[in-house]
Amino acid sequence: MGLTGLALAFARRARGSAGRVELRPDVIAVLERHSWPGNIRELRNTIERAMLLSAGGPVEPHHLALEPPRARRDSNTTMPIERVSSIDLVTRPSPPSLAHAVAELERQRIVETLNACGGNQTRAARALGISRNTLLARLDAYGFPRPRKP
Repeated sequence: MGLTGLALAFARRARGSAGRVELRPDVIAVLERHSWPGNIRELRNTIERAMLLSAGGPVEPHHLALEPPRARRDSNTTMPIERVSSIDLVTRPSPPSLAHAVAELERQRIVETLNACGGNQTRAARALGISRNTLLARLDAYGFPRPRKP
C-alpha cells in the first residue's frame, strides 16, 4: 500500500461513518512532497488533524499543516548573518509555535462543537468527524472536566 492508500485509510478511520472520504490531487501532491521524518505515525497524525480541521468538508492543503520542502542550498552560497544583540533576544517575544496554534484551534473547535451539540459528546464527535474515544482523549489532554453519570 502506497502513501496515497495509507492516507486514505487513515482518513476513513478518522472520519468514521460520518461520510465519504476523498483526498484531492493537490492534497496528495503535498503529502508526496513531504519527507515524512516521523514515518507512518506522522502521516497518521497529520491526516487525523487535517480531518478535524476540515470539519467534515474537503481536506485542503493548509489543513495538513506541513512545512513546505526546504530548498537545497548550494555549498558555495553564503547566507548573510544578521547581527542581533543579546538585548534584542530578551525583549523580542517569540511567536507561538505551529503546534501550539493548531492545538489552540483544535481546542476552540471542540468547545464550539460541544456547545452546539448541547454537551452531547457522541454528537459532537460525529460532527467533528472523529470517534468518541478520540474526543474523550482530546478533552482529557486539554483538561476539560467531563461530567460523570451518577
